[in-house]
Amino acid sequence: MIDGLRHLRGFLAVARLGSFTRASLELHVSQPALTVQVQQLEAALGVALLDRNNRKVALTRAGQELLIPIEHVLVDIESIMSHSRDLAGLRRGIVTVVAVPSLAATLLPLALCEFSQTYPGVSIRLRDSVGNLVNMVKDGDVDLGIGGTIQRDPSVTTQDLYTEPICVFAPMNHPVAKKQMITLSELVEHPVIVPQEQSSLRMILERALEQQGLSFRPFHETSHISTTIAMVNAGLGIAVLPIRAIDCFLSKNVRCVAIRKPSLKRRVVILSKAGRSFSPAVSKLIEILHRRAHQFAHHVSPRDRRGA
Repeated sequence: MIDGLRHLRGFLAVARLGSFTRASLELHVSQPALTVQVQQLEAALGVALLDRNNRKVALTRAGQELLIPIEHVLVDIESIMSHSRDLAGLRRGIVTVVAVPSLAATLLPLALCEFSQTYPGVSIRLRDSVGNLVNMVKDGDVDLGIGGTIQRDPSVTTQDLYTEPICVFAPMNHPVAKKQMITLSELVEHPVIVPQEQSSLRMILERALEQQGLSFRPFHETSHISTTIAMVNAGLGIAVLPIRAIDCFLSKNVRCVAIRKPSLKRRVVILSKAGRSFSPAVSKLIEILHRRAHQFAHHVSPRDRRGA
């Protein structure tokens, strides 16, 4: 490709200047080398492009007809190469990420802020979705998915980010807020605000309840963490959420209570399509996600609870 570009540039310079000597000076190559380049281009095309004599160089009929197309080809190739260098250097590009709402509202803003400050030319498109992340990644609709583990699929690979405790969030005037911890048998005595059924949080909770032989009475089902948080902030009930949801609560009159016997945890992973190569921008975002996740997982412990 690079040699081909030299051949095209050499021919165009000779055609424009009407001289191998002047063209070789402009291109900083020797005249014999430039002559060979043009001859090789003519051989590849199967036509003579230039008529040469001792006084001047002129375009042949074929050279006249191919001059503009060759100019367009050179411009297009140089544009492609420039774009590729920008992609490799993270000066431009697009990365599409889908995340469950609880992570789109907590981990992702931190990682995306760092990425955008370092690589402002790369656009990040974030979708918060309660749909099937595995299918979105598998179908190639997004570069990465960020969520809790739900199902295994050979078409999708996972990278562990961190594991986080699942807790109960209660208004300070709620009986649960007076507890140091709560068991599942105590939890089911209260109406609870929970995520909708297809979420990883809901599946973890229901599986644990089933193992304990307990029945479950949802008070409200929500699709987005913002709705759940608003309901708890308003004093409408208690909610089961990851511990890092504490960062999203506007009211200080909310207490995070640990769940014990058993404790519940969510494994957060990066999902990507199996066999798909990462662009430089995607690779860098994954690196930032891992670094932020490490800080994220250790910043708040179950004892670091608002209102405790």
